[in-house]
Amino acid sequence: MDNLARLSIRICLDIIPDELEEKTVLYCFAHNNINLKLIADAIKDKSIIYQTYILNNKKYMSGVSSGIEVKNFYKSNNIGVEFIEYNEDWINTKIESNCVIDWAHKNKVKNIIICAPVFHIVRAFMTIVSSILEKDININIYTLPAIVNNWNNQTISHQGLNKTSFNNFIQIELDRIIKYTEKGDIKEPEEIWKYILNR
Repeated sequence: MDNLARLSIRICLDIIPDELEEKTVLYCFAHNNINLKLIADAIKDKSIIYQTYILNNKKYMSGVSSGIEVKNFYKSNNIGVEFIEYNEDWINTKIESNCVIDWAHKNKVKNIIICAPVFHIVRAFMTIVSSILEKDININIYTLPAIVNNWNNQTISHQGLNKTSFNNFIQIELDRIIKYTEKGDIKEPEEIWKYILNR
């Protein structure tokens, strides 16, 4: 648990270098619409610098609106996004991470700045880094957490099935990290820590 606490602080307070290589993109993790405004606020400045991507899920699934609806939401917030094709019939953080990494590798992307609400950013980072390590691909992942303005507010996550306060989601996320680490979908915190140090 101590290693996870240390890792969580490092992920949530990540530093994006001022100058990244040309092949750098910004990726917004799929979320229920209730969380999209948080993400839009977080990425508004970086999206001017880096091409921004979202999943192109063709219909509402797993608590996430269709890609075109999500794209239109970002457009209404003056943020242009492009699609990463998605042909699965379910969205979870592991499947999503594998899809994004496969797309990035195919398109020779070197750096990905990921954005998700802060309660999810630790698991999102650990999962996508685990996918990189499993596939033995050299991509740098950085985090841009979407900040929560009121931790007592209600939100929705996990395929749209869980609705509770941002406060409560912290423990839910920690429990899921432990569960998916035991399952093998997420690497041990020590491996993720080593990745960060060598990034």
